[in-house]
Parts: sequence; C-alpha cells; structure tokens
Amino acid sequence: MLEIPLLDKGGTKNFYPDFVIWSGNDVYAIDTKGDHLIKEDSSRKLFFIATEGSKIGTGLFIRLITEGRWNQNIMKEGQEGLTVWINKQGKIHPLHVKNTADAVQAALRKY
Repeated sequence: MLEIPLLDKGGTKNFYPDFVIWSGNDVYAIDTKGDHLIKEDSSRKLFFIATEGSKIGTGLFIRLITEGRWNQNIMKEGQEGLTVWINKQGKIHPLHVKNTADAVQAALRKY
C-alpha cells in the first residue's frame, strides 16, 4: 500500500491511492473520485514529486478519475465518459475521455 503524506490541513493526513502503476522508472498513483469529493481532493492531492538523482525513477505522477465530463472550473457538464484530472504546469487540468481504456492511457501519459 502506497501512503503519500499530504502537506495541507484537511480531513486526512495521508493519501492512499486506489491503484499504483510502475511504468519504466515512473510511478503513477491513480485514485477514483465521486462527484462530491473532486473539488477538495483535486486541490489537495494533484501534485508532482520529482526524484532527481534517485534510482527509484523520474517522478511520482498523481491522477484522479471521475465519471462524466468536467470543465476547468471543476463543474460537471455531462454524464458521458470519464474525466482524468492532472496537474499541468501547477494547475488542475481535466482531460475528458470516452471510456475506461482511454482513461488508463491518459492517466499514464506525462504532460
């Protein structure tokens, strides 16, 4: 079980992602979220940890996944597909995809 300490005050001190995937030297922590959790969790849990000079890999990438189509303002726009949430250049960014297979591919991509 991967335990990631959170730096801000909130409901929990640690983050336990649903899935942990190693791809080459990178680690991806993927967590599914209900509609009622995405606003708070996206601001607390979407970050990147670089491991410069480490033999472990080049980084830890965190991705959140919700059902439906969401916009940049973290507002749900539709029920179709899934949204993969990433941290892109320090900002929360939603990526809409059609199905679970596309969500996995989007979650395992570097941005």
